[in-house]
Amino acid sequence: MSGCDRQTYARLENSARLKGAGVWGVPGGIQRPWDYRRSRRSDSSASSSSGASSSRYRCGEIGYWSRAQDLLRQGNTYLDRDGDWEACDSLK
Repeated sequence: MSGCDRQTYARLENSARLKGAGVWGVPGGIQRPWDYRRSRRSDSSASSSSGASSSRYRCGEIGYWSRAQDLLRQGNTYLDRDGDWEACDSLK
């Protein structure tokens, strides 16, 4: 059999939903990818509008290695130039 049997898929999905099985059993439901991306965009625009600088950070201006790691965890991946998951190696 090739392709998707839509009727079977729909029946099984409905059954799982009614039983609360799989993703249907997650308290509060799962977050859809498009909702996650939208929330990330709103978070970054909210921080930009709250007075935070929208410019990119520079290692020389950050000052502390620990602060650079915090910024990396917040999504400023450009601070990790060599891909070792450490930001601003020059600040060590």
